[in-house]
Amino acid sequence: MASVKYYPVSLADEKESYSPSDTSSTTLLPYEEDHRITERRQLKSVLQSKWLLLAHALFFLFSLAIFLRGITFSAPTTAKFVKEFSEYSPAAHVIEYEDMKFNGSMYATSAYIGKGPEVDAAWDVISYNVGDQMISAAELRKIDKPTTVLKVTDPRTGIEGYRVGLEVFHQLHCLNLLRQATHIDYYGGRGGDFSEGIDGLRMHLDHCLEMLRMNLMCQSDVGLITFEMTDEGIWPDFSTWHTCRKFDNVLDWAMENAVANDDPM
Repeated sequence: MASVKYYPVSLADEKESYSPSDTSSTTLLPYEEDHRITERRQLKSVLQSKWLLLAHALFFLFSLAIFLRGITFSAPTTAKFVKEFSEYSPAAHVIEYEDMKFNGSMYATSAYIGKGPEVDAAWDVISYNVGDQMISAAELRKIDKPTTVLKVTDPRTGIEGYRVGLEVFHQLHCLNLLRQATHIDYYGGRGGDFSEGIDGLRMHLDHCLEMLRMNLMCQSDVGLITFEMTDEGIWPDFSTWHTCRKFDNVLDWAMENAVANDDPM
Protein backbone atom coordinates (compact mmCIF):
# COMPACT_ATOMS: atom_id res chain seq x y z
CA MET A 1 0.00 0.00 0.00
CA ALA A 2 1.44 3.35 -1.01
CA SER A 3 2.11 5.70 1.81
CA VAL A 4 0.47 9.18 1.95
CA LYS A 5 2.66 12.10 2.75
CA TYR A 6 1.34 15.25 4.51
CA TYR A 7 3.01 18.62 4.03
CA PRO A 8 2.42 21.58 6.41
CA VAL A 9 0.56 24.52 4.97
CA SER A 10 2.17 27.85 5.56
CA LEU A 11 0.28 30.92 6.84
CA ALA A 12 0.90 32.66 3.56
CA ASP A 13 -0.63 29.79 1.66
CA GLU A 14 -3.67 29.92 3.98
CA LYS A 15 -4.14 33.66 3.34
CA GLU A 16 -3.85 33.13 -0.37
CA SER A 17 -6.51 30.50 -0.24
CA TYR A 18 -9.07 32.97 1.26
CA SER A 19 -11.02 35.01 -1.19
CA PRO A 20 -13.48 37.88 -0.32
CA SER A 21 -15.94 36.27 -2.58
CA ASP A 22 -15.99 33.32 -0.29
CA THR A 23 -18.86 34.15 2.10
CA SER A 24 -19.61 30.70 3.24
CA SER A 25 -18.67 31.67 6.81
CA THR A 26 -21.11 34.70 6.95
CA THR A 27 -23.99 33.68 4.73
CA LEU A 28 -27.27 32.99 6.62
CA LEU A 29 -28.98 29.78 6.09
CA PRO A 30 -32.29 30.01 4.19
CA TYR A 31 -34.45 29.47 7.27
CA GLU A 32 -32.51 32.15 9.21
CA GLU A 33 -33.06 34.69 6.42
CA ASP A 34 -36.80 33.94 6.39
CA HIS A 35 -36.89 34.43 10.15
CA ARG A 36 -35.22 37.85 9.84
CA ILE A 37 -37.72 38.93 7.17
CA THR A 38 -40.62 37.74 9.30
CA GLU A 39 -39.35 39.69 12.30
CA ARG A 40 -39.02 42.87 10.23
CA ARG A 41 -42.54 42.47 8.90
CA GLN A 42 -43.92 41.89 12.38
CA LEU A 43 -42.12 44.98 13.72
CA LYS A 44 -43.46 47.07 10.85
CA SER A 45 -46.97 45.75 11.49
CA VAL A 46 -46.73 46.58 15.21
CA LEU A 47 -45.54 50.13 14.47
CA GLN A 48 -48.33 50.65 11.96
CA SER A 49 -50.89 49.38 14.50
CA LYS A 50 -49.59 51.76 17.16
CA TRP A 51 -49.77 54.75 14.83
CA LEU A 52 -53.26 53.73 13.73
CA LEU A 53 -54.34 53.36 17.36
CA LEU A 54 -52.88 56.79 18.20
CA ALA A 55 -54.69 58.36 15.23
CA HIS A 56 -58.00 56.82 16.35
CA ALA A 57 -57.44 58.06 19.90
CA LEU A 58 -56.70 61.62 18.73
CA PHE A 59 -59.74 61.59 16.46
CA PHE A 60 -61.92 60.37 19.34
CA LEU A 61 -60.66 63.09 21.68
CA PHE A 62 -61.19 65.74 19.00
CA SER A 63 -64.75 64.49 18.35
CA LEU A 64 -65.48 64.45 22.08
CA ALA A 65 -64.26 68.03 22.47
CA ILE A 66 -66.46 69.17 19.58
CA PHE A 67 -69.44 67.31 21.06
CA LEU A 68 -69.00 68.81 24.53
CA ARG A 69 -68.53 72.29 23.08
CA GLY A 70 -71.70 71.82 21.04
CA ILE A 71 -73.68 70.86 24.12
CA THR A 72 -72.35 73.87 26.01
CA PHE A 73 -73.28 76.35 23.29
CA SER A 74 -76.54 74.76 22.11
CA ALA A 75 -78.10 74.29 25.52
CA PRO A 76 -77.12 77.18 27.81
CA THR A 77 -78.60 77.20 31.26
CA THR A 78 -80.99 79.93 32.37
CA ALA A 79 -78.36 81.24 34.78
CA LYS A 80 -75.77 81.60 32.01
CA PHE A 81 -78.31 83.28 29.74
CA VAL A 82 -79.36 85.80 32.40
CA LYS A 83 -75.73 86.51 33.33
CA GLU A 84 -74.77 87.14 29.71
CA PHE A 85 -77.73 89.28 28.68
CA SER A 86 -78.61 91.13 31.90
CA GLU A 87 -76.85 93.54 34.18
CA TYR A 88 -75.71 92.24 37.56
CA SER A 89 -78.45 91.63 40.10
CA PRO A 90 -78.49 89.66 43.36
CA ALA A 91 -81.91 88.37 42.23
CA ALA A 92 -80.63 86.88 38.96
CA HIS A 93 -80.53 83.35 40.37
CA VAL A 94 -84.32 83.24 40.86
CA ILE A 95 -85.08 83.97 37.20
CA GLU A 96 -87.14 81.31 35.44
CA TYR A 97 -89.09 81.51 32.18
CA GLU A 98 -92.59 80.52 31.16
CA ASP A 99 -94.73 80.82 28.04
CA MET A 100 -97.72 83.09 28.51
CA LYS A 101 -100.46 84.23 26.16
CA PHE A 102 -101.50 87.84 26.69
CA ASN A 103 -105.18 88.66 26.76
CA GLY A 104 -105.07 91.66 24.46
CA SER A 105 -108.77 92.08 23.88
CA MET A 106 -110.02 95.65 24.03
CA TYR A 107 -112.74 94.42 26.38
CA ALA A 108 -110.43 92.39 28.66
CA THR A 109 -110.47 93.10 32.36
CA SER A 110 -108.16 92.24 35.25
CA ALA A 111 -107.51 93.15 38.87
CA TYR A 112 -105.29 96.03 37.67
CA ILE A 113 -107.79 97.86 35.48
CA GLY A 114 -109.99 100.71 36.69
CA LYS A 115 -110.06 102.57 39.99
CA GLY A 116 -111.05 102.01 43.58
CA PRO A 117 -109.73 100.31 46.75
CA GLU A 118 -109.58 96.80 45.30
CA VAL A 119 -107.65 97.91 42.25
CA ASP A 120 -105.31 100.00 44.40
CA ALA A 121 -104.67 97.00 46.67
CA ALA A 122 -103.74 94.83 43.69
CA TRP A 123 -101.22 97.44 42.50
CA ASP A 124 -99.80 97.87 46.01
CA VAL A 125 -98.91 94.15 46.10
CA ILE A 126 -96.76 94.41 42.97
CA SER A 127 -95.22 97.83 43.58
CA TYR A 128 -95.73 99.93 46.70
CA ASN A 129 -95.57 97.15 49.31
CA VAL A 130 -92.39 95.52 48.04
CA GLY A 131 -89.72 97.69 49.65
CA ASP A 132 -86.01 97.99 48.85
CA GLN A 133 -83.12 95.59 49.26
CA MET A 134 -79.44 95.80 50.20
CA ILE A 135 -76.14 94.90 48.53
CA SER A 136 -72.54 94.74 49.71
CA ALA A 137 -69.63 96.99 48.74
CA ALA A 138 -68.36 94.29 46.36
CA GLU A 139 -71.75 94.14 44.64
CA LEU A 140 -71.87 97.93 44.44
CA ARG A 141 -68.66 97.88 42.40
CA LYS A 142 -70.28 95.45 39.96
CA ILE A 143 -72.93 98.03 39.06
CA ASP A 144 -70.36 100.83 38.83
CA LYS A 145 -71.84 103.07 41.52
CA PRO A 146 -69.89 105.23 44.02
CA THR A 147 -69.74 104.43 47.72
CA THR A 148 -71.46 107.76 48.42
CA VAL A 149 -74.87 106.22 47.64
CA LEU A 150 -77.32 105.72 50.49
CA LYS A 151 -76.43 103.10 53.08
CA VAL A 152 -78.89 101.01 55.04
CA THR A 153 -78.76 98.53 57.91
CA ASP A 154 -80.57 95.22 57.68
CA PRO A 155 -82.99 95.29 60.64
CA ARG A 156 -82.81 91.50 61.01
CA THR A 157 -79.05 91.01 60.97
CA GLY A 158 -77.61 94.43 61.80
CA ILE A 159 -75.34 94.22 58.74
CA GLU A 160 -74.75 97.49 56.92
CA GLY A 161 -74.86 97.73 53.15
CA TYR A 162 -76.10 99.88 50.30
CA ARG A 163 -79.78 100.40 49.57
CA VAL A 164 -81.05 99.25 46.17
CA GLY A 165 -84.35 98.54 44.49
CA LEU A 166 -85.26 96.32 41.55
CA GLU A 167 -86.08 98.23 38.37
CA VAL A 168 -89.29 96.31 37.70
CA PHE A 169 -90.99 97.70 40.78
CA HIS A 170 -90.15 101.30 39.89
CA GLN A 171 -91.51 100.68 36.40
CA LEU A 172 -94.72 99.27 37.86
CA HIS A 173 -94.94 102.28 40.17
CA CYS A 174 -94.73 104.55 37.12
CA LEU A 175 -97.38 102.57 35.28
CA ASN A 176 -99.65 102.75 38.31
CA LEU A 177 -99.25 106.53 38.46
CA LEU A 178 -100.28 106.75 34.80
CA ARG A 179 -103.34 104.62 35.58
CA GLN A 180 -104.29 106.91 38.43
CA ALA A 181 -103.78 109.99 36.26
CA THR A 182 -106.36 108.65 33.81
CA HIS A 183 -108.80 108.70 36.75
CA ILE A 184 -107.84 112.18 37.96
CA ASP A 185 -111.40 112.80 39.07
CA TYR A 186 -111.07 109.97 41.59
CA TYR A 187 -107.41 110.29 42.68
CA GLY A 188 -106.96 114.04 42.37
CA GLY A 189 -107.98 114.78 45.95
CA ARG A 190 -106.47 111.71 47.64
CA GLY A 191 -102.97 113.02 48.33
CA GLY A 192 -99.90 110.97 47.60
CA ASP A 193 -98.32 111.80 44.26
CA PHE A 194 -101.28 114.06 43.49
CA SER A 195 -100.42 116.38 46.39
CA GLU A 196 -97.43 117.74 44.44
CA GLY A 197 -99.64 120.20 42.55
CA ILE A 198 -100.26 120.15 38.82
CA ASP A 199 -96.68 121.11 37.93
CA GLY A 200 -95.15 118.51 40.24
CA LEU A 201 -97.54 115.85 38.98
CA ARG A 202 -96.74 116.71 35.37
CA MET A 203 -93.01 116.44 36.02
CA HIS A 204 -93.53 113.07 37.74
CA LEU A 205 -95.68 111.79 34.88
CA ASP A 206 -93.15 112.95 32.28
CA HIS A 207 -90.42 111.14 34.21
CA CYS A 208 -92.48 107.96 34.28
CA LEU A 209 -93.35 108.15 30.61
CA GLU A 210 -89.68 108.57 29.74
CA MET A 211 -88.59 105.67 31.97
CA LEU A 212 -91.18 103.36 30.43
CA ARG A 213 -90.27 104.50 26.90
CA MET A 214 -86.59 103.73 27.46
CA ASN A 215 -87.37 100.36 28.99
CA LEU A 216 -89.72 99.34 26.17
CA MET A 217 -87.17 100.34 23.56
CA CYS A 218 -84.43 98.58 25.51
CA GLN A 219 -86.41 95.33 25.61
CA SER A 220 -87.58 95.73 21.99
CA ASP A 221 -90.22 92.99 21.98
CA VAL A 222 -90.11 91.46 18.49
CA GLY A 223 -93.19 89.29 18.95
CA LEU A 224 -95.64 89.28 16.04
CA ILE A 225 -99.13 90.80 15.88
CA THR A 226 -101.52 89.47 13.25
CA PHE A 227 -104.52 91.28 11.78
CA GLU A 228 -108.10 90.36 11.10
CA MET A 229 -110.77 91.81 8.86
CA THR A 230 -113.84 92.84 10.87
CA ASP A 231 -117.00 94.80 10.15
CA GLU A 232 -115.14 97.90 11.29
CA GLY A 233 -112.16 97.15 9.03
CA ILE A 234 -108.68 95.77 9.74
CA TRP A 235 -108.14 95.05 13.42
CA PRO A 236 -104.94 93.88 15.19
CA ASP A 237 -104.96 90.75 17.34
CA PHE A 238 -103.07 91.68 20.52
CA SER A 239 -103.58 88.26 22.17
CA THR A 240 -100.08 86.95 21.51
CA TRP A 241 -97.66 84.46 23.05
CA HIS A 242 -94.66 85.64 25.04
CA THR A 243 -91.76 84.03 26.88
CA CYS A 244 -91.87 85.75 30.24
CA ARG A 245 -89.78 85.80 33.36
CA LYS A 246 -91.81 84.42 36.24
CA PHE A 247 -92.78 87.57 38.08
CA ASP A 248 -93.76 85.77 41.29
CA ASN A 249 -90.18 84.49 41.71
CA VAL A 250 -88.84 88.04 41.57
CA LEU A 251 -91.59 89.38 43.84
CA ASP A 252 -90.99 86.68 46.46
CA TRP A 253 -87.23 87.32 46.45
CA ALA A 254 -87.74 91.07 46.81
CA MET A 255 -90.16 90.65 49.71
CA GLU A 256 -87.90 88.16 51.50
CA ASN A 257 -84.87 90.46 51.15
CA ALA A 258 -86.55 93.79 51.85
CA VAL A 259 -84.68 95.97 54.36
CA ALA A 260 -86.57 99.28 53.96
CA ASN A 261 -90.15 100.11 53.03
CA ASP A 262 -90.41 103.90 53.13
CA ASP A 263 -91.39 104.97 49.61
CA PRO A 264 -88.69 107.23 48.11
CA MET A 265 -90.17 107.17 44.58
